[in-house]
Amino acid sequence: MHNTDLHASDVEIGIAEARSRLGELVNRVQEGNVVYLTRNGTPTAAILPIDELRRLVEAEEELEDLRAVLAADREYRETVSWDGLQAELDRP
Repeated sequence: MHNTDLHASDVEIGIAEARSRLGELVNRVQEGNVVYLTRNGTPTAAILPIDELRRLVEAEEELEDLRAVLAADREYRETVSWDGLQAELDRP
């Protein structure tokens, strides 16, 4: 295992080695670290804390909402309020 350039406490490890050290890697992730899995030295996947994953998913959803506001604004050439768009998106 060796550290990535992103954070000193994060881990980069080959997939084959990770198989035999999964418990240890999960413990590191629970401590807030990210584990980068590599294949032939190239990062291919990551194991990250569930709270971080949830934060990323929420941020992506918010970004999609903002893109919808911009698209609606361009389409109608009028200002669309955030509250108005949220009301539209929340309708069944």
